[in-house]
Amino acid sequence: IPTIATNNEINKEILQETGIYVEPNIKDCSEKIISLLKNENLRRKLGNDAREKVVNIHSWKNRGQILTEVYEKCLKSH
Repeated sequence: IPTIATNNEINKEILQETGIYVEPNIKDCSEKIISLLKNENLRRKLGNDAREKVVNIHSWKNRGQILTEVYEKCLKSH
């Protein structure tokens, strides 16, 4: 499922190229939704790219590894 989010730095950092960004107004939001509804290839690409990112970067295994590294650094510094 493609993601539509407001155009701000936090959303851009998280979604990167896997999201559609809108200004916080009804006109821009509705135009982007209609555009996605009309473009099946774009919907599929954004959805697939987002899923791949979640599986590869935000998986439990990867997050667990990052957390373990943080704990190990904390233990070494004390």
